[in-house]
Amino acid sequence: MASSSLSSSSFPSSTTTPPGQVSFKIIKAIHNVPGRPFYYRIQVRSRIQYLRAPKTLSAFPDEAGRFLGFSTVPDGDWDMARMEQGTDGKLQIVSTEKKRFPDSTGSWHSTKVDMVALGDAIYGREDEINLQRLGQLYSGVFACPGEIGITRAIGIWDFHPEGNDDLAIAQESHTYSLLPPGQAIAPQFIGHITDNGERVIGYMVESAAVREASIGDAELCRKVLAFLIREDGPVEYAQIQHFHTAYATEQEGIFEEEMDMVEEVLQQESVTAQPPLETSIRLAATDTDVGQVIEGPGAEPRVKCDENRPTCAPCSRLGLSCQYPHRESHAATEELPRPAPTSFTLEDLRFHYQFLTVAYPSLPLRADDVWSKCAAMSHSYDFLAHAALGLGASHLSQNGSGNFTPQALQHRVTAIRLVNEQLAEPSNKTIEQADALFAALVCIIAQSSLMPHGMTEYLVMTRGANLVAASIMPDHGRSIFKDFSAQGHMESLSKMINDQPKDPKLLEGFCFSVMNLEPLCQTVHEQAYFNSLVKTITLVPTSSLGAWTEFVDLFMMPSFMNNEDFKSFIDQDNHVGQLLIVHMFLLDYVLGRSFIAPSDEPKCPGRKNMVIQWTETVVRGLPKEFQGYATWLKEFCVILAGQDARYLLSP
Repeated sequence: MASSSLSSSSFPSSTTTPPGQVSFKIIKAIHNVPGRPFYYRIQVRSRIQYLRAPKTLSAFPDEAGRFLGFSTVPDGDWDMARMEQGTDGKLQIVSTEKKRFPDSTGSWHSTKVDMVALGDAIYGREDEINLQRLGQLYSGVFACPGEIGITRAIGIWDFHPEGNDDLAIAQESHTYSLLPPGQAIAPQFIGHITDNGERVIGYMVESAAVREASIGDAELCRKVLAFLIREDGPVEYAQIQHFHTAYATEQEGIFEEEMDMVEEVLQQESVTAQPPLETSIRLAATDTDVGQVIEGPGAEPRVKCDENRPTCAPCSRLGLSCQYPHRESHAATEELPRPAPTSFTLEDLRFHYQFLTVAYPSLPLRADDVWSKCAAMSHSYDFLAHAALGLGASHLSQNGSGNFTPQALQHRVTAIRLVNEQLAEPSNKTIEQADALFAALVCIIAQSSLMPHGMTEYLVMTRGANLVAASIMPDHGRSIFKDFSAQGHMESLSKMINDQPKDPKLLEGFCFSVMNLEPLCQTVHEQAYFNSLVKTITLVPTSSLGAWTEFVDLFMMPSFMNNEDFKSFIDQDNHVGQLLIVHMFLLDYVLGRSFIAPSDEPKCPGRKNMVIQWTETVVRGLPKEFQGYATWLKEFCVILAGQDARYLLSP
């Protein structure tokens, strides 16, 4: 079975191969940003060679070799052939040379396996989700050579000839080299992957039985970090980050900061039954104050407060007295649910009907029955009732004949106030109460996507809900939202993915528009966001699994920024951030047309129209010197307005 990661195009020899020439097969087209060289990785017999073009000719990798003006290459012992573009626009070989390309990782292990000898991946199917491969652009599951003693292995590689380590696999390999033999905190390192038996381009690790970590694994993660980060340990200083933004640091207190980040992620990903966390994390209509930094008395260290009650976890670990300002809770103390308001108007009944029939959130995917249960629950929980009515009113305003914006905002403000009161309550919540609260949060987020000035608010609400979701679900396994975990969402989406005809011109236009932003991206988060946008769109032609998996990571990226970085990134005066964000929203619709069948199109186009309006608002607010970066955005909005409303159903 051919691996999806190892796409190839053969150039068979003609009936009569010219003397001194030989046929070849394209293994991979290695793309680059506009104006910079790009490469074809080819196989001649059992040897890997590279064809170098002086500049990028398309926004997408030329996997089919349509720019090549030849079907054979010179036979001989060379590593790289240089090409130039002829008058017909085709590339022609002008010279060949021996060249030692830089290794992608350090060479420290005694075992080496050549890439060609590995053959095809045995589990590289588009419909398989392998947790060890998620986030890796070039990877596969392989049958190991018999002498290794392990049946299956994960191969991870980066064969870029310039050795720029965009995928940061060198640091991963180096970290494995620091672990003592026989350690049990990572899959077994098997050996290096090589090109032509010489150049190290990747590594292989044991294909382990893995699962998603949960908050129940926090103590195990603490032990692993304590082993890795210690004065005499293998890793003196480290910081957990997205691969593209990883860096070494000598910052003091790094262990506690890393543990905070790990616990924050585990809480969001938790799928096991855990006691509820008492929290007063507040939702806000236009801002969020989650994670304020407090300072302990005297010379005690600064701690990032998670605002849990009665004391935050970081302060508890360090033995500090939590000095976060106390907030009075105005919530009622009884454990029985409040009755929902009984003074419904005829308009409210109309909003409720809209919610029941077409306005309920699209997430969890294909979960009509879940939202039917939530609609029934809204009669017992006023915060859910107002959230559902607000969403119904906004949906009706965008997809109906009337304007119910004042009513929608009134219900929204009331819902947010009541949700905040619930979040501030220290009492344990039943499964039904937690489900109702989570449903209200999802409705509030969905309503944000239907508000004319709601782009920033949508991002804030999504981030806030991600931060509190795990703490309000006492028993995720018995929740009506039990399938709405990160893994569950990925599995549901994989069942919906159905490759559709793709518009190369549209994909190239988007790719060029994004790549033009590269010189503008200065901060670590802007660069990471840019890299993820580029990675997603370049995967569309060859790997639907890779594209939508990367898009989910892109969508979630702001949720993992700290408070100050997040505020800076979404600031309306941060024109680079605004351009990156609207590209993300439009990419959602580019992916939708590429992967979602027309039968799964949303019933109403209101969200699509609102994304177009958000984009137009951002473009109008750009200074003159930034207007050129919005040319394609304006053109695509016109195209999108006339298309259906399919989108990738982002989280």
